[in-house]
Amino acid sequence: VIVGKIHKHQHLNFIMKGKVSVATEFGKKYFEAPCIFVSEVGLKRAVYAEEDTIWATVHMTEHLGEENLGKIEQEVIAPSYDELGLIASVEMLKLENEGVKL
Repeated sequence: VIVGKIHKHQHLNFIMKGKVSVATEFGKKYFEAPCIFVSEVGLKRAVYAEEDTIWATVHMTEHLGEENLGKIEQEVIAPSYDELGLIASVEMLKLENEGVKL
């Protein structure tokens, strides 16, 4: 089981081997290799590997090399939905739609 991070940018995903079930804010999905798809900004996932899986993501970044992993994470990972200007839950969206200031 893996819980992903909140990404600041769209990025490509490649499932090259295996089968996974994925829970997101939008429900559960199943992916099986070979599979390519785009992750949207702000999407966070919980992944359960149904079998041994090879899953790679590709992020555009200004930095190269393992020695820059900290800088790369700062560039592509958001510590919270607030940093992206996104609403963190459906309940908060309902409140905002009702005119409640958040």
